[in-house]
Amino acid sequence: MDTLKQLVSGIQPTNQSGTEIIYSFTTQSIVPAEHLDVESPPLFFLCYNVRCILHPDLSLNHTPHLLDLLAQIEGFRQKCVNQIEKTLQWDQEQGDSGDGLSHAERKSLNRLLSKHKKESKWRNLYRFISLSLCRLHIHDLWSSEDSSHTLPKVIQTYFPSMVFAGARRRRDAPSKERLFLRDLTEAESEQVTMAGAASKQFFKDVGAWEASRKDFWSQTGLPENLFYAETEFLSYKREFNARFPPPADETQLVAGIERYLSAVEEIYASLEGGDVSEQKLPRRSASVQMKVEDI
Repeated sequence: MDTLKQLVSGIQPTNQSGTEIIYSFTTQSIVPAEHLDVESPPLFFLCYNVRCILHPDLSLNHTPHLLDLLAQIEGFRQKCVNQIEKTLQWDQEQGDSGDGLSHAERKSLNRLLSKHKKESKWRNLYRFISLSLCRLHIHDLWSSEDSSHTLPKVIQTYFPSMVFAGARRRRDAPSKERLFLRDLTEAESEQVTMAGAASKQFFKDVGAWEASRKDFWSQTGLPENLFYAETEFLSYKREFNARFPPPADETQLVAGIERYLSAVEEIYASLEGGDVSEQKLPRRSASVQMKVEDI
């Protein structure tokens, strides 16, 4: 961990050259999908890499990795909630022995637990962010030059149970799913299904619009190689975005992710930084340390 702290110290997420080195190191050596059985990187490093993707502008090309990072951060949040619950239960068991929490410690942990209970707004925000990123990435890919090659793979990654035209239904084993698709409640699984259905409808609507657009320009005698041109007078991307606005506002989405990160950093710091005396956190070192497989 000291090595990682030295690596990121003095480099702000908006420092492009420095963050590219760290981001490359992270994606290749620490949290790629094929290394999901290793211990998760420390929270500060996960948050740092998320901010590298968010700033100065949201890099949608890195959405799959961003989703994995956020899933691991949510795992830390849930671990902290479980630790607080154990600590408060332990405190009750101490009774009047004098070995339990102080009034200030108990008040601090109860405040955090109320703020981060399992069905909290932070869990809901995390799930909303994840699905918004999926749909925004798909929308962005549609008008990209590499869409025909990249889009089918991305769709099946985000919505593996959905059937799209030209793609086979894919049901990966749980260990092969993206982290953000693991261990969902029934309601959360339904939200994924609804987001996938919305994307499927999006493809149908865009396909119909493209056919109509192609027919219109064909009747004017415009050469087919100019249907997707980007000029002052004719722009496929401009027309596409006017007809199909992005499903989420990038500025608001980045702000939501920052709020979520700050909330997780707060609860983690309360356990790691001294809101409660270390000796009063039963088995703290075993509980706060996390492996990706725990998510």
